[in-house]
Amino acid sequence: MRPAKVVSIVFGVLLVLIGLALVLPGGFLLWLHDTQRDSEGFYNTSNRVLTTEAYALVTPNVDLGSEPWSWSWVPRGETAAVHIRAESTSGVPLFMGIGPTDRVDAYLSGVAYDEVEVDGFAPWRSSVDYRHSAGGAPATAPGQQDFWVATREGTGDQTLEWAVQGGNWTAVIMNADGSARVSTSVSLGARFGGLLYIAIGITAGGVILLGLGVLLIALGARRPRPMVSAAPAMGGTFPPDQTGQAPVMQGAVGPSGPPTTPVTRYPLTFAVDYPDRPLDRLTTFFRFLWIIPIGIIASLVATGTISFHGTGYSFSWAVGGLLFVPVLLMILFRQKYPRWWFDWNLNLTRFLMRVAVYAQLLRDEYPSTDEEQAVHLDMVYPDAQRLSPGLPLIKWFLVIPHWIVLFFLWIAAAVCVVIAWFAILFTGRYPRALFVFVVGVNRWTLRVDAYAILLITDEYPPFSLDA
Repeated sequence: MRPAKVVSIVFGVLLVLIGLALVLPGGFLLWLHDTQRDSEGFYNTSNRVLTTEAYALVTPNVDLGSEPWSWSWVPRGETAAVHIRAESTSGVPLFMGIGPTDRVDAYLSGVAYDEVEVDGFAPWRSSVDYRHSAGGAPATAPGQQDFWVATREGTGDQTLEWAVQGGNWTAVIMNADGSARVSTSVSLGARFGGLLYIAIGITAGGVILLGLGVLLIALGARRPRPMVSAAPAMGGTFPPDQTGQAPVMQGAVGPSGPPTTPVTRYPLTFAVDYPDRPLDRLTTFFRFLWIIPIGIIASLVATGTISFHGTGYSFSWAVGGLLFVPVLLMILFRQKYPRWWFDWNLNLTRFLMRVAVYAQLLRDEYPSTDEEQAVHLDMVYPDAQRLSPGLPLIKWFLVIPHWIVLFFLWIAAAVCVVIAWFAILFTGRYPRALFVFVVGVNRWTLRVDAYAILLITDEYPPFSLDA
């Protein structure tokens, strides 16, 4: 796969992710506008019954613009308003008021009250949390105070509406006579001017980015039309191999006659046979369950140690894992790479890749612990005398550019696997272009591992998905 196609797929996936990040909240705001908005333009919460044995129910301080990190983005004045709807459930007339936080705190100093967590009104919350402050009764009834910017008092269903202003504010609900045991059914509402246009803009922008992202992914994943070549002596074209890659011609006869320069392969090769039959839809649909048994075995083999701790003793059992530190030390001090260490790393990597291929839906044969199946991974046993003794100490640093690129490539690969999941369920086939891309990302990762972790070569891995 050409670098331009890789870049196209990576940027396409990034645009899809950004588009989804815009479409989801934009769609939520549109749903909110369509279903939760009343005739006066307020978006309302459901009712919550609030009860306290104290003298008041108060909200936490709401900071609207007094600090740089506060809610300075909230609209002000006529474009934004909040209201509190409350009804006494005890028959005692209620008082509702909104006032400056410092004045409210001064009025309630020494008074017993409960602070109500406002997020308890969220639809996903089933109850409201309180924070109690001990004290006695207020000196005067709340309606006698002159610092309130909005008040409402009476029996029955009462609505307090307030045009939002900058500052620090606290809302209070009390019995109108200042007595204890406040019980009320409350709902909150807010109105934001222009919210519909904001929602439409966010959603439209997300849809545009999604469209561009899908287009880039399609362009990157599109297979080029086969080109008829006159180079082969017998005529015809070179068919792609089973991984979707064109075969590497070594010593082929070019148009002018002399053989071309042989291509030297990287010391690690990886390929997966493209399925020549429809993939199993049932196991594909339940792959996240089917993979659990072999995934447990793979994790036990690959995780290194299992530890048991008890009273007065500790026992650890080394059960597996890739050999990295021992190989590094042997190369550093003895310039040796024991053959059986190499064989262990090779066969463990083969097994883990069979599991990975199954997880990525590339094949539907259940991963074998020892058979090669359709996953072909090979490594060249290194001549440790030719390896640089000190280079393994800094290889992790040298491959940082690879890890940065692979981070985005694996995001793209994950999206391709999701797309392939749907494609297999509907058609039984893994789209070949996506197949080649996902296999290529695995191949790129394995080459970096061969260089920096398995330490089988000092040849810097190429920035390429190709075989």
